[in-house]
Amino acid sequence: MEKLTIKAEFASLDAGFTGMVTGVAYAEIYKLIGFLATIFTLEQPSITITPIFEEKSFFSIYSEGIIKTKAVHIIFTTIKFYREYRKAIKRKD
Repeated sequence: MEKLTIKAEFASLDAGFTGMVTGVAYAEIYKLIGFLATIFTLEQPSITITPIFEEKSFFSIYSEGIIKTKAVHIIFTTIKFYREYRKAIKRKD
């Protein structure tokens, strides 16, 4: 994957909640990038999450990137995911 860019803005009426959600959003986005790195070759992504402290609530996100991969990587990851999924289903029973 070349040049992954993620830009987000978040605002709520409570400044503490806004800060907490911003921190959680960074953690979740980096989890997603970690997963994508198992499938694709990633360059250093550009991630910006901006907390907005205003008197209105809103959320916006913008993402851009170019994906290049080999079919074998997608097939391998799909098989691996399916095997783990079947194991998890069997454990529930």
